[in-house]
Amino acid sequence: MKKKVLGKKFPEILYEDVHLIVLDKPAGLLSQGEHQGHANCVDWLRSYLGRNYVGLIHRLDRNTSG
Repeated sequence: MKKKVLGKKFPEILYEDVHLIVLDKPAGLLSQGEHQGHANCVDWLRSYLGRNYVGLIHRLDRNTSG
């Protein structure tokens, strides 16, 4: 189930183990940050995991979900 925090959608974790997390990214959410500081999957994962480095294997455009 996708959760909303402060009116914004955040990804759903579809699979997680010690090496990999698979997310279902809602449309409208950036995969990675940009200079304007909008909410994005990388920052969400940094907060979720409690660490600074998060590597993306594949990213989707802002208006694409999945």
